[in-house]
Amino acid sequence: MKKRSSVILALFLVLGYGIYIFFLAPVVRERAAVRNIELRDVDLSGLTDGVYHGAYVDGTYEVEVVVADHRIAAIHMLITRDSDYARQAEGVLDSVVEAQSLQVDVVSGATTTSKAILKAVEDALHSPPNEPYISGIIHTKEENRILVVEGIESEDLEQEQWLEEGYEAIWLTVTTDTAVIAPEGKAAHGAELQKGQNVQAWVVGLILDSYPAQSTAGLIIIRE
Repeated sequence: MKKRSSVILALFLVLGYGIYIFFLAPVVRERAAVRNIELRDVDLSGLTDGVYHGAYVDGTYEVEVVVADHRIAAIHMLITRDSDYARQAEGVLDSVVEAQSLQVDVVSGATTTSKAILKAVEDALHSPPNEPYISGIIHTKEENRILVVEGIESEDLEQEQWLEEGYEAIWLTVTTDTAVIAPEGKAAHGAELQKGQNVQAWVVGLILDSYPAQSTAGLIIIRE
């Protein structure tokens, strides 16, 4: 009986060791590697205005970084892990915007996830910017959103006309995080957006599949 118990115990030990070697050890090594990984900073003076997309760990973490007037205007978290650690780690994005650098302190208690999010930002800032979603005229302006229509020559064109023609159009919500660039290339405010202006616009996050489409403006450049 005693010998049988010893055999069972040995089997459990071997099984436990096998689980550690094949499942837990790789995770531990991966987390250690992420915590110790180096971050490449970026020269913001060399970046053009736009929205930059980045990812890390096969898309587990995805961000969009808004660059305006050679500054990081905002960072939007698109995809992350569904955990308290991940939500806590997102606080590192505010530090990056404040410091205008990736060389910031990670969030205490969420070191590994903070570093992974920073790697996604690094990937974005070393990638080409997204193309503008739309270039057109502000046809309508409401309190916190604008309707941009591509292909029309005047904001006075009746909505029924361009709806029938199927022109590209989108309602853009303008938030406090939306960066606006004036014609002279300097930072502006959402309040300076006016009906009839010719603009280029980049979106962040989801685009609702409607007509006109609907999304959130990440960056708007007033062209005239």
